[in-house]
Amino acid sequence: MCAVSIGSVVGRDVKIELSKIFLIYPLISHSGLLSYLSRKNIYIRSVEELIALKMPFLSNFNQRYEDSLLLTVNSLQLLSDMGYLTIVDGLVSSNTKMTYDISMGKRAKKIFDASENILKILEADSSSLYLNLRVKL
Repeated sequence: MCAVSIGSVVGRDVKIELSKIFLIYPLISHSGLLSYLSRKNIYIRSVEELIALKMPFLSNFNQRYEDSLLLTVNSLQLLSDMGYLTIVDGLVSSNTKMTYDISMGKRAKKIFDASENILKILEADSSSLYLNLRVKL
């Protein structure tokens, strides 16, 4: 699901800093947070708003971040090898848009639905995101 989450966010025709890519999977790996972000009536404007509204969902974010580092690197390599994305000068961009297919399952549908909110969260400065999400480097 990590590759799907990266592909769904980067596939929105944007260039995202590599450091921000590592925050995508920890955001969607919490089922409650994924369900919240995938709702059609939810529009998150910033990471600060998300923290204020759903602090319990982010309490173990650093642990999820650490647990997903290797998976994220492998997913980036896979997506790059498959031609879905390229990494140039620390920016990740989409070559081919990844689209949802019903055979991917319900969780993938939620990931695709949440990708707009995740992208909005990732608009903040990288250092601000890492600080607010309390990621220890």
